[in-house]
Amino acid sequence: MILSVMGMFLILPNALSLLLTVTTYFVIQVQIRLEEEFLEQQHGVKYLEYKKSTRRLI
Repeated sequence: MILSVMGMFLILPNALSLLLTVTTYFVIQVQIRLEEEFLEQQHGVKYLEYKKSTRRLI
């Protein structure tokens, strides 16, 4: 999703597409943090171990 929006910005470099790119990035970061919190509650130590060996954005 981030790459798609960045590609749109590169094709149409204007203020609106830049704002959309930055907004998309921050919204996805918030969503990731919410999902990580949920997964920690659901899976506990197993998820924390997985999280140590895996990058946030693959």
